[in-house]
Order: sequence, then C-alpha cells, then structure tokens
Amino acid sequence: MYASAPLAAFQGAGPLAGIDQASPHQQIELLLGGLLTRLARMRGAIRSRHRPARTDAANAALGILAYLRTILDPAADPRFVGSLRDLYRYCEARLLEASQADDESAVEEVILLITEIKSAWDAIAPHRAAVA
Repeated sequence: MYASAPLAAFQGAGPLAGIDQASPHQQIELLLGGLLTRLARMRGAIRSRHRPARTDAANAALGILAYLRTILDPAADPRFVGSLRDLYRYCEARLLEASQADDESAVEEVILLITEIKSAWDAIAPHRAAVA
C-alpha cells in the first residue's frame, strides 16, 4: 500500500526517532503515532490559546499527512489507495480549518480518523500475522 521513500524529514528526537532503521511497516506505524502526537499538541495549543505552538504542531501534522499521502503505492489496490489518499486530503483540509479558526473539534475529528487508521495498520503488522 505504501511505497518506500526517504524519511530524512522525520528523523530526530521524539516519536519518530530511529525511523530510518525500522521496517517499512514499522515506519508507517511510527509516522501515524507521530502524527497523533502532533495532533494532541495542536489540540492542547488550541485549548491554551498558544498560537505559535498551534502553528508548529499543525505544520508538523500537515507535513506527516502529506508525506503519508505521497508515499501511497499506486500499484496497490487503486480504489483503496484512492480512498486513503482522499481521507488524508480531508484530514489536511480539516487541520487547516482548525488552525485558522482555533477549532478543537476539527482536530478531534482528525484524531479519531487517524486513530482508526493506526489501529487497523497495527492489527496487520507482519510479526503479528506470523504469530497468529
């Protein structure tokens, strides 16, 4: 579903540390986890009315969403990939709206959507399938 791509932009401290040494499946797990962390930071910044932190978290979340969208593998199921691409674009649009309007509910909507994607992705982890 996802094509391999450079991860240099997401390396460093925090939830994405060590991402370059992870398997492709683990890289997506880390990106989704990192995205959820940035979304939580954005929600907290909106609550505390801390605009610079909101902007930083929104930009980081948007960057991860854009990256996830661009590495989708077009050779995989085209309908599924298209739906996931559309969902990522929807999440990007909602985050832009949330950032402009300090709309915490829009961030929460994106958190719920990404949590569902991450849960499904975690459930199909290769090491779990081999054990079952």
